[in-house]
Amino acid sequence: MNENVVVKKKNKGVIVLLIILIIIVLGLSAYVVYDKVIEKNNVSEKEENTTTNKEKKFLLKDENKNIIYDSGRSILCKEEYDGSGCLSIEAWVTLPYLNINSDYANQINEELKNIYEKEKSESEEEFYTTIDYSYSINDNILSLVIEKRPEAEAYFYNIYNIDVYNGKKIENEKLLERKNIKKEDFYNQISTIVSNVLLNNNYGYGYHVSDSEEYQKFKKEQYDKTVSKENITIDNDMFLDESNNLNIIVKTHLLAGADYSYWIYNYDYKITGGFGDIKNIYNLTE
Repeated sequence: MNENVVVKKKNKGVIVLLIILIIIVLGLSAYVVYDKVIEKNNVSEKEENTTTNKEKKFLLKDENKNIIYDSGRSILCKEEYDGSGCLSIEAWVTLPYLNINSDYANQINEELKNIYEKEKSESEEEFYTTIDYSYSINDNILSLVIEKRPEAEAYFYNIYNIDVYNGKKIENEKLLERKNIKKEDFYNQISTIVSNVLLNNNYGYGYHVSDSEEYQKFKKEQYDKTVSKENITIDNDMFLDESNNLNIIVKTHLLAGADYSYWIYNYDYKITGGFGDIKNIYNLTE
């Protein structure tokens, strides 16, 4: 009887040792799998990401030049005297060359060249006295802003947004996504900014007791055309400035001088509590 008890105890001890041994083996196996497979994959991913970031370069056409540089500065005269100076209108033209190796960049450069050629052949009535540019880079997005100004107090723009790594066009939808603006909310949000700018920044669109009834009617017409759904759409030109602020170009119907001008409305000023801002090519970074 006692011998049976001893044998059973020994069997139990062996079983317990086997269980402990199995647990130890399984634990070691799990560690080996984690160390050799999972951790290796994690390291590989980190190394791949690091390598990708290090190797990611601008898609430059000429590695020895900046991504954008002046294609040349010109002074154009519509009428000269003695071949030594301008008798009447002068135009200061500075256009860039986009040094990105892609079909879209080539298309942009061709358009910029055409702007210059057209400027040389325009009549005085259609002549721009200043053409200049500015650009900014935010992550993968390069925004190029061409400003054209005639003699009248008006602004006209050509806007281009391009991916610096693959040279493809950046569509407006991508810019809106960065600011979490939904298509269905675009008009309401932007028209509110435009309205606040016009009515709250001393531009004269609001009611004034000294306005004649005829002038009040005229102001309302210009205001209504500016904030209309036909005038503010997702197809309006837009770009990111050097502060990563989203700017939308809106055809603004004026109260004096030229009938209209294209003004730049800064979306991000609304987010920070302001009424919006109108910025031109020379103070994009202010």
